[in-house]
Amino acid sequence: QDVSKFKKFIKSLRVYKLLKFFLARLHEKDMLKEIYLARAWYFQEVDNYPKAERLFGKAIAIRPKDYNTYIEFARYYVERENYPKAEEMFTKAIKVGGNNYMPYIEFGEYYRERKNYPKSEEIFKNALEVSRGDYRVFFELGQCYDEENEFLKAEEMFNECIKANPGFSDVYFELGKSYHKQKRYVESGNMLIKALELNPANSDILIELGWCYFDEGSLIQAEISFKKAIEINPKEDFAYTELSGFYKKEKRYQEAEDTIKKVVERIRSTDRATNITIENYRKLKKIVLGRGIKLVCVQYPRRSIEPLKKNFRSLQNVIFVDNEKIFQDAINKGVYEDYFVDRFAGDFGHANFHGNDLLANNVADVLIKEYFSKVTE
Repeated sequence: QDVSKFKKFIKSLRVYKLLKFFLARLHEKDMLKEIYLARAWYFQEVDNYPKAERLFGKAIAIRPKDYNTYIEFARYYVERENYPKAEEMFTKAIKVGGNNYMPYIEFGEYYRERKNYPKSEEIFKNALEVSRGDYRVFFELGQCYDEENEFLKAEEMFNECIKANPGFSDVYFELGKSYHKQKRYVESGNMLIKALELNPANSDILIELGWCYFDEGSLIQAEISFKKAIEINPKEDFAYTELSGFYKKEKRYQEAEDTIKKVVERIRSTDRATNITIENYRKLKKIVLGRGIKLVCVQYPRRSIEPLKKNFRSLQNVIFVDNEKIFQDAINKGVYEDYFVDRFAGDFGHANFHGNDLLANNVADVLIKEYFSKVTE
């Protein structure tokens, strides 16, 4: 009997060792796969596409049944705008994923981002069948319908999502935004307040609620919402620009300007780049100059050129385009809105036609002066 117990012990020990060895090998393969993927994205960034694609292929060879690797490869092709290959990889991800609905969601989002709503809708419906009604699929399909302005279908999907997962704050947020677009302000407010109860630290919900109150005519509540967004997330520039936008609509111009100044002061006090950013600038310079290309660095409108220059050890062979003075002078002669459509960065935003024209002409003038005139001398 003792011998029999000993044999069983030895057998179980062998199984344990084999299992441990097998798990270690699995871990090694996963680590190697991640290394190949990281290197693939690196070579994509430095434009060595054949090398990147070979590495993606190696990652797939290690884990041919891992749908995530095919999705990574698909994203690579999307960035390269090779959409047929991207769709091929998404299709393979679905095939190897079996009953996992996540590849369907990725593929559906791909089509939705390209405004191909019929195809996106088809894939999300397939995901519903595979997932047997997972709340995330209802959510994605609801967003698809909402972007198509199919509001009743969107509302149905969002409500199904709520039934499946009543604690999911994003669905109340999206349904609130959908009601807002339809000018159903009371229902919008109710949904946004529910989203805020579930996720009180989300300043985006408060900003949406602020504009809902504004459109409804509840101006005091609107201002409170915008200020609350700043209070819970004081480093979020967008909250300040939205409050400033509210003041402008109310013709409270001084308050609008004072609010924007707070953003500008904060941004300029932290204008120093991170160590990673500085290192990336230096790597970029080495790659570009190594290929015999002239490196041109263009600063944002109304920002000092000095922080940009500090990113480099040497300024030799680098052309800098300073857009601080030229934009400030132009705004001083007119108004900010002559050149920008918003204030997403505080002291500047997305340029309109005149802003783009001013920027392009300044870049051209600097290149003619600093490069082309010297080449022809």
